Amino acid sequence: MRVVHSAMLWSRREETQRLLLYVALVLVSVIWQLRPYNDPDFFWHLKNGEWISQHRELPTQDPFNYTSGVVEPARQRFVLTSYWLSEVIYAAVDGLMGFPGTVALKFLVALPFLLVLLKLRRGDPVVHAALMLCFLLMFYRFYYLDRPQAFSFLFFAALLVLLEKERTRAAAPSRWRSFLPIPILMLFWANMHGGHTVGQVLIVTYVALEGVKFLHPALQPAGPERYRRLLIVGGAGLLASLANPNSYHVLQLALTQAQDANFAGNAELASSVLFYSKTRAPEIFIFWAALVLAAAYCLTTIAKPDITQIVLLAGTGYEGFSHMRFVPFFMIAALPAIGLLLSAEWVRRWTRPLLVVGAVVLVAYFSRGVFPSREFVSRALRVNGDSNPIAAADFVLANDLKGNLFNTYAWGGYLIWRLGPERKVYVDGRGINPKSMFDVKWVCLAVELPGSSEPYWKSVLRQNGVGYLIIPRPQRRADIISEDTSGFIKALLEDPEWFPVFADTTALVFVLNRPEHRDVIARHGLAKDRPLGWWLRADFPG
Repeated sequence: MRVVHSAMLWSRREETQRLLLYVALVLVSVIWQLRPYNDPDFFWHLKNGEWISQHRELPTQDPFNYTSGVVEPARQRFVLTSYWLSEVIYAAVDGLMGFPGTVALKFLVALPFLLVLLKLRRGDPVVHAALMLCFLLMFYRFYYLDRPQAFSFLFFAALLVLLEKERTRAAAPSRWRSFLPIPILMLFWANMHGGHTVGQVLIVTYVALEGVKFLHPALQPAGPERYRRLLIVGGAGLLASLANPNSYHVLQLALTQAQDANFAGNAELASSVLFYSKTRAPEIFIFWAALVLAAAYCLTTIAKPDITQIVLLAGTGYEGFSHMRFVPFFMIAALPAIGLLLSAEWVRRWTRPLLVVGAVVLVAYFSRGVFPSREFVSRALRVNGDSNPIAAADFVLANDLKGNLFNTYAWGGYLIWRLGPERKVYVDGRGINPKSMFDVKWVCLAVELPGSSEPYWKSVLRQNGVGYLIIPRPQRRADIISEDTSGFIKALLEDPEWFPVFADTTALVFVLNRPEHRDVIARHGLAKDRPLGWWLRADFPG
């Protein structure tokens, strides 16, 4: 009786732990989806979806950026069309419900993502829930669910569940409907985000390595009938993924971008080591710990290796270590393997309490400062005025400023959303023209080239017909994405052709002294003789 009673107490304790972890998973997901929109790419996705809905076609030329016309057509087409379905969904939800609708859409992605991650469980449920909590803390800190990339994370996890089901099912069903989930998933994925190339690679990996297993019985091959079915559904999935505006060119373009030196500064393409050296973000240690545990799992199964699982972990692990963009794919793929490793009888009794306590500590540490107060929720339901030039855009529209706009990289997406397509931007997060991304850095630094008759920044503005510019005041807050414009502001104030006409805590607006702007300068011009510190301070007194 004492043994039975002890077992019942242990079972109740386990159920309580699992319930508490599930509650924590939901709370963490809710809190982190209520962050303000700080990602500059969100807005151009929203605007592109609006443009597609209005014109009932996909754009062939960039409607929003006046410097993108000289770019290779295939690359421009990829950027303009590879997210079209998700962008149309974003625009439709925003049109019906406004910003609260886009927040609700994040929850509609986060919920199935949680459920699919739970479906990946192998091993002890408490261990798996604690691992999920650690993973989601890192995931939500680094990655946003308000961009089409969120669908790639969701679909990758779902595809992994479906492929695992295909290769491990006891008997292959013959109903034709059972062949549809993978092709349908790949069809949607291919039209919602270019990351579907990861899904194509995943399918090829499974089909190829499950075939290799037939070379030797020690590799534990599946039965011929199961493998035949995997071939059919995998091939159908690959064919369905080609039904997108860029067909098979997506993989080629993605590889080209990853190797392009112009994108070397993109944090998503940086290695995890370089990313940590620049940010000192402690969350990266969760990823590194997962790498070590995944390697340990592979070593413990070396006697009866599952080559499909080993290659999957090695491939996604290498890509995640080399490029931050692929970290979520590794973490998703590694969850089942690490769960199995830590569920082994000889380690479970001490890893389970350590994981539960560790997950709770991580939640408390990384969620500090994001408690969902009324003000916190209110900021999530509107455009963040601390990181976007809301009043500056209002000023441009109210005064009908003339000429081309010059803007910094981080604000391109927002200005596309507010001002486009009637007013086009100089640069934005799509990076269609890498040269403009390069130029904007040197303009903000106000460099002067040796032997040139005028400063480089001035020649860039003149050659591009810039009549007005919106630039950020230097920001000291770590959560604000902003270029250092202090040198550029100083140069503009010293130049007789440029006049400041607007200033708030976020942005400055300068206009070129031309006949169309003389009335604006007369009514709104600001005295240039203020101390330089006034122009550079984001918390200036009004």
